[in-house]
Amino acid sequence: LDLSGEHRDELLAEELLVDSLRNLVKIGKATGAGAASASSDLMDELERIDCTLPEHGVRLPIDAQKHVSGVVAAKCRVMSSATKPLMLHFKKFGAADANQTVGLMFKDGDDLRQDALCLQIFGLMKRLWGEAGLDVPLTVYKATDLGAEVGMLELVTGAETLSAISVSQRVKGQSNVAAVLDIKKMALWLESECQSVGVCLEDARENFLRSSAGYCVATYVLGIGDRHNDNIMMKKDGHLVHIDFGYILGKNPVIPTPF
Repeated sequence: LDLSGEHRDELLAEELLVDSLRNLVKIGKATGAGAASASSDLMDELERIDCTLPEHGVRLPIDAQKHVSGVVAAKCRVMSSATKPLMLHFKKFGAADANQTVGLMFKDGDDLRQDALCLQIFGLMKRLWGEAGLDVPLTVYKATDLGAEVGMLELVTGAETLSAISVSQRVKGQSNVAAVLDIKKMALWLESECQSVGVCLEDARENFLRSSAGYCVATYVLGIGDRHNDNIMMKKDGHLVHIDFGYILGKNPVIPTPF
């Protein structure tokens, strides 16, 4: 920091923000995801972070172009994963519209270096396919490792997990498990949502097919495991998005069995 010159204050503000977010994760782990979403301790800490941000804002470590001026506490929540990651929304610095926010996921307890590596390789594959004249629409979002098992992930906007999509389309009397196992639910969701983003159903299906083919190749080459309906998302225009790359190079989580 002593050698950073005029950027010293900006870097200090980023460091203080990361420390505050790590403390926020501790609150989430202590109270649990469901309770922490509405706990007074969580809201108090979010408000404290919002008040302590400098007047000139702070640039997020994940992307220096993401300049924010405050926290939108009402949109923030603790996720249900084991490490209790934070889904955060910040006010965009200088934005006239208060609804313009910057979203990210903050994790404390996960090594994001593998995620960053996989996403970089996805980007390389996408570029090489493009140079060969192939339209393979992989979604490459940002992931940054900030220290020992601490990091940030860019939120993929306008996307839902395949599990959430299936459950949202269940019929009366149908269980969540039955809905998730019914692959027709995804088709129904895509048909009802694609026009809301200006994409016709035929193009949405084409996006689904091309992105699905690309991820099949990419995940096979990298040996990415733990692929299930909560680790695969779909956008309203049909593009698939793979997330969470904690198991690669042929490794998979060990599921205990009774025999």
